[in-house]
Parts: sequence; C-alpha cells; structure tokens
Amino acid sequence: MRIALDPFMHRHLSLEEVPHKVKELGYDWIELSPREDFFEWFRRPRVYPARIKSFKKALKDADVKIATLLPMYRWASPNEDERRTAVENWKRAIQVAVEMEVDTMNSSSAAARTRTAASAARRVTPAARPTSSRKKPGGSRSRS
Repeated sequence: MRIALDPFMHRHLSLEEVPHKVKELGYDWIELSPREDFFEWFRRPRVYPARIKSFKKALKDADVKIATLLPMYRWASPNEDERRTAVENWKRAIQVAVEMEVDTMNSSSAAARTRTAASAARRVTPAARPTSSRKKPGGSRSRS
C-alpha cells in the first residue's frame, strides 16, 4: 500500500523542493496534483527534459517517489475542440508519466469546472430560497 501526500498546500515551494518537504512530513510517496510548473489545470503539461531531470534528481535525493500523477483535462467537455485538446494533453501527460517512471494516473471528468454560469445560477441553496407562508396546525400562519 502507498500512503501518499498531495503537496498542494505547499505549492509555494518549487517543484524540486517538494520531495524534501514530503519526506520532512514523514511520507515516502507523492500524489502530484495540478500545479503551474508541471501539470497545470486544463493546460498542456509544462514539462521539459531539464524539468524532468531536475525533479527526478530531487526525488532521488529525498528518497521519495511519485505514487500518482493527477492531470486535469476537459476530456468530457461538450465542446469538441476542448475534448480534442484534452486528448492531446493526455497523450503528453502519459509520456511524462513514463519518463518519470510513474505507473498510476488519476483524473476527473472536470464537469464542475465546465459548468456554465447559467447552470450554476439555477442552483439554489436552502438559505437562498424565498420564504413562503404556510398554515401551522391550529390555523395560525407562520413564515418559514
């Protein structure tokens, strides 16, 4: 079993500093979620040979491994162009996983991020619902 830390709360650290922080916190495995300098949300991976080399060195120096990569792309978008871009980004993400010797990738359909403002506006929370007048037992009215 791999118990991994998602270092999202330490995203202020450089990618190369993350493995040392993970080890300092008592973990041997990282679940690498989206971050601007590697797999950014919904964008092509910002990963180049020099980045891979320096990150792999930092992982080795800290004696930490990557349990899983978590790229997020709109592969379930209703927009054909977004889906095609997502497929291309996934292909590159898989190449990066192979180069990083990572055998597990996770994802989401990212439906929450693709919801339109109109559909979001249709959702009403209980606190936001208008009050109505209804009869209480015994004939009196109450506002709820």
